[in-house]
Amino acid sequence: MMTPSFIHQSFEWTNELCEEMEFYWNDLGENKELDLIKWMSRFTNETIFKISTGIKNNALASYYNALAPENIDSLSEREKERIEESENFINSILTYTGGIVSFMICNKFVRHYIPYIRKHFNILLKNKDYFFDRIHNIIKVRRIEIENTPLDRPLRHDMLTSFMTANTPRDINAVKHADSDLLRPMTDKEIFGNILDTMRGGTDTVSKFKFY
Repeated sequence: MMTPSFIHQSFEWTNELCEEMEFYWNDLGENKELDLIKWMSRFTNETIFKISTGIKNNALASYYNALAPENIDSLSEREKERIEESENFINSILTYTGGIVSFMICNKFVRHYIPYIRKHFNILLKNKDYFFDRIHNIIKVRRIEIENTPLDRPLRHDMLTSFMTANTPRDINAVKHADSDLLRPMTDKEIFGNILDTMRGGTDTVSKFKFY
């Protein structure tokens, strides 16, 4: 995580996203009021997503198109699908985070036997399954990509790749700073937990700024 290559790549991706957001602002024009909190929430989400997985999730583009729906007709069907997928995924993160509080407040009896509340929790559980499946699929696809990449070819610099290659022949860190019993490859469950926390924190934390 502290390698110069990872830090350099993170700065590059952040600058690219800044330029993309600036383009959207200019395209909306001076007469369009900008909700900076919402823009920064999307910017942070996409930055965290890109740095953690190496994948672009179009959080900025989806919000821009929501503000300028007249531009949607000019997009291809595949681009429209990506925008919709991005919006669904971002909403699933926020729903999942809010749902954690609900599970903490309501006990098992209330969740299972009070009709209206039971329906609400069924929606939360369905959303959790969707959210978790998306992350598991990202991990699965990336692992296949790494396995199919020759050892003499460099891999991209993101958290997910670093987690998967740590303590393997593809590990780029020659010096280890951990106890010997920890010098083993991470399991998919450990990788999933780290990526989940990163995405949730990177999206939900900024969305709460409006309350301060």
